[in-house]
Amino acid sequence: MKKVLVIFIVCFFTSIFIHDFSWSEDLAMETIQNLLKEEQFEKLDAVAEELRKTRKILDNGGSALSRFYNNLTVNYGKEKEIVRLINLCEKWKRAYPKSPTPLIALSMLYTDYAWQARGSGWAGTLTDEQWNLFYARMKKADEYANNEITERDMRSYAAKINNIKLIGGDDAKNKAYAVLDKGIAIDPDYHSMYFVMAELLMERWHGDNRYEMISFIDKYSAKRKGIEGKMLYIKTLLHMSYFYERFNYLNRMGVSWALLENKLKSVLREQPENKFIWNAYWYFAGMALYLERAEELGKKLDKMNGWITDSWWDPGFHKGNMIKSLVERRNQIAVFTLNVLDIWHGESNLVEYYEFFDSEGKKIGGAGGNKETLTFSDINLNYDPYKIVRYVIVPNALLKDKITVKYIIENPNSEKKVDVVKTVDFTKSISDTKKAAGLWDMNLLKNPSAEDGTKNWMLWGKGGTIKSDALGKGNVFYTEDFLDTKSHLSQDINLPLEAADAYVVVAGYLSADKVVEGSISKRPYLHGYFMFEENKIISNLQDNALMHSCKSKCWEARAGIFKIPPKTESIRLFLGQGSARGDSPDGSRSYYDDIEMRLFKTLKEAEEFKNEYKKQHPQVQS
Repeated sequence: MKKVLVIFIVCFFTSIFIHDFSWSEDLAMETIQNLLKEEQFEKLDAVAEELRKTRKILDNGGSALSRFYNNLTVNYGKEKEIVRLINLCEKWKRAYPKSPTPLIALSMLYTDYAWQARGSGWAGTLTDEQWNLFYARMKKADEYANNEITERDMRSYAAKINNIKLIGGDDAKNKAYAVLDKGIAIDPDYHSMYFVMAELLMERWHGDNRYEMISFIDKYSAKRKGIEGKMLYIKTLLHMSYFYERFNYLNRMGVSWALLENKLKSVLREQPENKFIWNAYWYFAGMALYLERAEELGKKLDKMNGWITDSWWDPGFHKGNMIKSLVERRNQIAVFTLNVLDIWHGESNLVEYYEFFDSEGKKIGGAGGNKETLTFSDINLNYDPYKIVRYVIVPNALLKDKITVKYIIENPNSEKKVDVVKTVDFTKSISDTKKAAGLWDMNLLKNPSAEDGTKNWMLWGKGGTIKSDALGKGNVFYTEDFLDTKSHLSQDINLPLEAADAYVVVAGYLSADKVVEGSISKRPYLHGYFMFEENKIISNLQDNALMHSCKSKCWEARAGIFKIPPKTESIRLFLGQGSARGDSPDGSRSYYDDIEMRLFKTLKEAEEFKNEYKKQHPQVQS
């Protein structure tokens, strides 16, 4: 009876802990990392065991078990942090020798540790010492994963396949398939196994050709059948997008858009409210440069409040933000499909560039930047041999009427050349009077006051939103530096055509846990870039006026005025924490609220807004 009572009590309190445990992106990593730091191994094991049993899928379509392990082992590529986590997990393993959780965590950490030894250089540039240390650490990673204790945890199968991928060997592919098939027999819907297997079958690893990976996805998703097979197909393609260029990757992998779209629509017929699939549909459309379809799907997601901001397939939502940018500018974009077979001779590199012409045929704007080399691999990776897809964004400064874009590829070893011409009417992209007028009376930032958590912001490092007692209102943003990682939140804003020669005011209400007097350390500040052609920086947006200047736990309004440089098409704004050389992070946080970015036609108007903002945001000491 006593034994039964003890079991009941343990299960009861375990269930309470699991029920109260939050799996939001804001909390999970910090909570799990704190439990590990505090050596609360029993609680961590309880969470892992529950996830192994329930096979929980998150709202973003990802595995809760995979999220748990990823957050447990997060180290931001810092060797000191990897060693700290290894030591903690070794202690955990000794305390609970029959638990698979620390063993799998150690396998993942030693894999990261091996990459630290290898570095990011090309294989041919590495020393024997680097390779020896890499393989020694990978051997440790494999030993931890290949343990009969780990076999009841599905993450071990993904770890083992990944280790085979990195260690290699003549029989790597067959070994990996054997592990995969064993894992499938236990849980055919643990998709991380398939993800890593698809990676292994890329040509850069152990694939025989560029078709092998997609053939694998086709075969194994067909085996699963039904909606589960379609979900496997969709998720694996999403995962693989990480390894390809931002756009046209479906074409490069040999994926039929029609087939993919049919699978997406088929799932939505059965699950019309599945936000993950709607997000995937939008993402694929944007990546395939079907921008009108992406725009249509984006409006659908707006209406259903369905955007996923913690996408596992697009860390930091970098590609997603780029898609949004392209959709906003779709009337400025010309897409080209070129067959270069006629000028291809051997494997010599070609040269690509583009030119702009006005409606009268006069060349404007010069060549589209420097001529760029188009390598053999750029072309050879495409599904259709010698066919490439490229897009050109017409700069804001050239948008007046109809613009002709000429895309050119030359063979420097011959006189042969391919050029394709497209004329596009960009008048639709010019804002109408009503919309243009509104731009001068609105905050260009989305979710500027944390009402929707970190939605529309990209997070790097540690940060999120938190309630502010001092302000007596809702959420505020926060960031926290740790080790040598500079945490920040960022947002990209596309400027309208009317912004040329205008002024931008950037303002924020800032506070800090602890500041260093006479130093920038621990102080919150705003800064950014003026940019063009997607990610090219024109100049910095920075000024001392945007840095917190009062004492600790003091809320203070900071604002700066900037003349927008010529050719600026977008602004990237950062919310970050200052640090001086020699000052180490200590867990103190910086806070941000009511962030503003507004356009003004005159300096006087900008000054008036700045002064009014400061009046509305007085200093508050908490």
